[in-house]
Amino acid sequence: MMNSPEKHQQHKIFRVNIKLVSKFDGKMLSSYLNKADDSTPLPQEYIHALDVVLRENPTEKCLATGRSFYSSSMGGEKEIGGGAVALKGFFQSLRPTQQGLALNVDFSVTAFHESIGVIPYLQKRLDFMHDISQEKSRSLTSEQKKQVEKALKNMRVFVCHRETVQRYRVYSLTEDVAENLWFPDRDGKNLRLIKYFKDHYDYDVQYKNLPCLQISRRKPCYLPMELCVICEGQKFLGKLSDDQTAKILKMGCQKPRERKATIDSVMEGQEGQPVAVKEKNLSCRFQEK
Repeated sequence: MMNSPEKHQQHKIFRVNIKLVSKFDGKMLSSYLNKADDSTPLPQEYIHALDVVLRENPTEKCLATGRSFYSSSMGGEKEIGGGAVALKGFFQSLRPTQQGLALNVDFSVTAFHESIGVIPYLQKRLDFMHDISQEKSRSLTSEQKKQVEKALKNMRVFVCHRETVQRYRVYSLTEDVAENLWFPDRDGKNLRLIKYFKDHYDYDVQYKNLPCLQISRRKPCYLPMELCVICEGQKFLGKLSDDQTAKILKMGCQKPRERKATIDSVMEGQEGQPVAVKEKNLSCRFQEK
């Protein structure tokens, strides 16, 4: 489809400028860690730099959200309804203490959007979409369309009708339904979306009366919902229902010793810090609450 996802596959050239902002004195860090001079405070930029280093390993193996990291390998994911799943993870932060640097680590649970097709996702998320697969000719009311757009806006998706590593951001829904959508190709010729997918991919669009996803801010770039899948690792930013919140709290409810065992397993596992870092003069502290 011209002015479509295919056009976005063209390679782009970026110019990157790297600027040196500061240098770190290893002697000052060594002095602080060895406590040769108790009056020497460790500058905040040193803590920030070390924090970045300590984040490198879990960032490669987990889903990073702020100072927290989540992975299905830490106990699997649990479906909590409404198109959301809960993942276990951990929070970490490097802190200066009277005994030296301490790596503060704690157990955490949070919700992510379930990585499934957009249509199945909407069926779980919105009650009025529950039976849409049995009523493929059904259209949406203006209010229903607003709710669908709110649920999908800024979501990252990928397509399943062709092989590609490209990911797209949902900016809005199309004004017209799929059956009535046309778009210009590179030569300015108008093409009908339904016919385009039939001719190029031998695919018959099933939900002809649903709007498509608009994945470009400025140009007409449309994707039928049924051909899109929610990308993994997107934190659920909407308000959780009471039932979802209860399931999250239940997953995170642990006795102090169980919580400590979980934290220890994180530090000893692949998601935690490398062995070389663990053996340094960094203490991992646990405070029972």
